[in-house]
Amino acid sequence: MAGPPGLAERLPAAMEAYFPGSSGAKRTFGIDPREMAPGIPFSEGAVRVTPFIGLHPGGANACSLRFEVGGKVIACSGDTEWTEAPAAGT
Repeated sequence: MAGPPGLAERLPAAMEAYFPGSSGAKRTFGIDPREMAPGIPFSEGAVRVTPFIGLHPGGANACSLRFEVGGKVIACSGDTEWTEAPAAGT
């Protein structure tokens, strides 16, 4: 799981909101949140990922992502106003 700074702190509350009791439940797998710094790329295998700050009207941290692999670029955002930043790489 990856997200903006503050993800690790907000994750238990989000889990409880959607699935009460889930943040304290025994799991057979680990949850290791990765907090992404805006504008700082990282790689997962052959994929280079660059996070950008999403323009979220509610004020919460939101990420837009730029994926680069095999000479191709895909930019996406789950919750933001329109912005050219991820597609432009700026």
